[in-house]
Amino acid sequence: YYFGEMYYFLSCSERCYIAKCPTSPLVAGASCYNEPQKKIYSLRDDGSIALVRPSYGELFVLDKTFVCKNHNCIPYRKVCDLVDDCGDGSDEEDCVNHFQCMPISSDNRQYIPLSSVGDGVYDCQNYLDELLTCDKQVIKGLILKASSWIIGILSTTFNIIIIWRSLLTIYSIKTSSGLYNRVLIILIALGDFVMGGYLVSIASVDTYYRDNFCEEQFTWLVSKKCSILGVISTVGSQVSLFSMTVLSFLRAHQIGSGVSVPAPINTRAVAKVTMLATVLILSTLAVAIIPLYEGNEDRFVNAVYYSNIKFLRKFTRKADFTHALSL
Repeated sequence: YYFGEMYYFLSCSERCYIAKCPTSPLVAGASCYNEPQKKIYSLRDDGSIALVRPSYGELFVLDKTFVCKNHNCIPYRKVCDLVDDCGDGSDEEDCVNHFQCMPISSDNRQYIPLSSVGDGVYDCQNYLDELLTCDKQVIKGLILKASSWIIGILSTTFNIIIIWRSLLTIYSIKTSSGLYNRVLIILIALGDFVMGGYLVSIASVDTYYRDNFCEEQFTWLVSKKCSILGVISTVGSQVSLFSMTVLSFLRAHQIGSGVSVPAPINTRAVAKVTMLATVLILSTLAVAIIPLYEGNEDRFVNAVYYSNIKFLRKFTRKADFTHALSL
């Protein structure tokens, strides 16, 4: 795309047929409020006025002046250059080389190149350059939406039944190996129950935002609710993973040890099982919560978002933000 004087030349000389010439002749009786008065005004045959001014020599040259609708005047190089130089937007309103972020009636006019529309980068302060082509949703696709609801509800329902029944029968266990197995199975069911709750929650968020997620995605991503769901998701998945890993090692150890008489349950075995369950749960909580601690933002945070500062109101890569602070 061309900008400024090159755009003006190509469009007004009809060398670019898709671009409308952004200027109109200065009618008789008009003047430039912000231009020096040492000019010569010559009335043309068509009723318009040609502005000329003294050059460095003795000849007079045509003035390269664009007349704004508010009667300010600017050089041609400032026409269609993505900046509201006139103050009323008239130097940009007939240009086809840009995209206007704000409504025409807005005092805060922002223009970006057409090539920046729909490129995945939020250039407009109101995100309009990406909203027009954005189809993002929390859960995309009808199959995934339905699956989240169905799997989430089934997971929470059946795993709470498993946990309840396992707790009711835990006192009937006679061996320490059976106690280990039962506690780990309860932890696996607990992790799956938490994941089911997460699926139901994220499906509810998707229903709440519906078609507005493109506009509200940054607000959601930096919200405490999103962080809480992230912790729930991590805890649920890690509890199941750690428990299944430990259970696999225990069963492999039992197979490798050969046939032996199972040890009965005693106070020491109960203490070991309790300590194991505590370590597993605390480990998963640490994995989920440590990245949220402020002191670790340099390691885990990869974006910065400002909702109230308009000129920084976009989701910025932290590397770009750090570079800006160093300038």
